[in-house]
Amino acid sequence: MAMPQSEFAYYSQFSARADRDWQRLLRKSKSTTPYVWPVLSPGQQIEEHEAEARRKLKYLRNIIADIDRATGKERERLIDLKFDKLDELIEKYKDTNAGVEAKKILAKK
Repeated sequence: MAMPQSEFAYYSQFSARADRDWQRLLRKSKSTTPYVWPVLSPGQQIEEHEAEARRKLKYLRNIIADIDRATGKERERLIDLKFDKLDELIEKYKDTNAGVEAKKILAKK
C-alpha cells in the first residue's frame, strides 16, 4: 500500500531536517583537543573493583530471594542463574570481601 502524497512529503521533510541537524551537530562537535580519560590511582581502582563486586553480590542476593518465591521453570532458571553468578563472582572477584562472601553462599547451598 502506497503512502499518501501528503504523508510522504511530511516524512521526507522530517528526514531531511533530522539529517541537516545531525550534520550541524557533527560540525560543532569537531574539537581540536582530544578527550582525555581520567587516570585513576591504584587506590581508586581497588575501590571501584570492590564497589562493582558489592553490586554484583547484591544482585545475587536478589536472585536468591526470588528463588524462594518462584515456582516451576522460573525457579529452575533462577537456580541456574544463581550458580552462574556465583561462579563469576568467585572467579572474577576472589580477592574482595564480596568474593569471600560468595564462597560462603556457595558452601551453604
